Amino acid sequence: MGAEMLDGGNFPTWGNAFRINDQSRAEYPLTLIVHDAGHLELVTEAEGIFGGRYPLGYVGTSPWPGCATNQRTMNYTEIQNMALYDLLREQMEIGWVIYGLQGEQGEESDIPAMIRDMREACPGASQFWMRKRGERLSGLVEKALSECEVRLTEYGDRAELGCWLRGLTEETEKARSPVAFEFPEREWAEWTNLSVTLPAKEEKNRILLVGDSISAGYGDMVQQRMPGWHIDRLNTSEGIHHPNYLRLLGIALARYPYKIVHINNGIHLHGQSTEEYGQNLQKVFEGIRMTAPGIKIIFAATTPLSRRLSKDETEEFQIRHFTMGDRCPVAQDKEMGEYWVTDEKGSEIYRELNEEAARVCAGQGIPVNDLYRLCVDENLQKSDGVHFQTQGYERLADKVAESLHGRGIDIIT
Repeated sequence: MGAEMLDGGNFPTWGNAFRINDQSRAEYPLTLIVHDAGHLELVTEAEGIFGGRYPLGYVGTSPWPGCATNQRTMNYTEIQNMALYDLLREQMEIGWVIYGLQGEQGEESDIPAMIRDMREACPGASQFWMRKRGERLSGLVEKALSECEVRLTEYGDRAELGCWLRGLTEETEKARSPVAFEFPEREWAEWTNLSVTLPAKEEKNRILLVGDSISAGYGDMVQQRMPGWHIDRLNTSEGIHHPNYLRLLGIALARYPYKIVHINNGIHLHGQSTEEYGQNLQKVFEGIRMTAPGIKIIFAATTPLSRRLSKDETEEFQIRHFTMGDRCPVAQDKEMGEYWVTDEKGSEIYRELNEEAARVCAGQGIPVNDLYRLCVDENLQKSDGVHFQTQGYERLADKVAESLHGRGIDIIT
């Protein structure tokens, strides 16, 4: 059975995503927001108030506000989703849990189960249900809030919400501990998003795309190029060196008998040397085969960085290329008149990592999908130093779909 398609050519997915900002500020407990699309103001307001000062985590339909990655949020009581929550809760001490959810669901809602489980998993955390003035709650939700001593808080507008959140930062400051938990090297924001193509009960013809924001950009495009297949996606900022990466792979791979896993995680280095990268990649391949024996693995080379041309370089580029009828540069910002080209110096580390990955893959008989070479050879259009414009993602999707069909695989030499 092929993937169920929505109007407009979109393939519906359900899943979940979480993110933690400023995790390095581990001397403070984490404030965790569980929200839906109707309560994005909770996250955006909190980010402005907490940013750079206190750890802030949130669980919702996407890794960042305003970007709906999944059409449906995976039911809390799904084993896969609960495993993601367990991983999130184990990252650091949680001091406060804030719910921003529609509370008027029917009896089939598993919000009460989430509230009770959160109380059991985080017994020391203070919990709040944030309700916009006029919102209603179902009897089941009200009962769960009462049983778990979740405080009901109403707000009328963002100014009132911001005032309440600033009060919470004062409580966070009081909870500061002189002893902070030591983390491996982390980024300012660590995020994960899991997307499972619907219908979820269909187990045949499943492929898992694993990557970061680059693969998130082409994931849906690959699905459009793969009729008859379900293209599920695990996107994360976690580097392959971190224990979370293997655990996330295990959570994703355990759900279905996947035929192929396509891996494109390389930008998030977290200080790994080339040698360490090769060793960690070996562990990833071993972990995949232990969890999913017989699965076919495809490794995708990390894409290069780009840089803006200076004003002088832009003028020279226009003279040499446009007047001679040559192709356009990597990307153009039509409003600013700026261009992006491959940053050869900045990309050197990724070229070296790709060579190390090719060596490891050759030893294990794993094909390499050379997305790095594609970007350089075709000047794929960029929107910034890392990410692509739509046309660039379309070409990456072409190349990924070719690799999944068993065509267009390039082994780096």
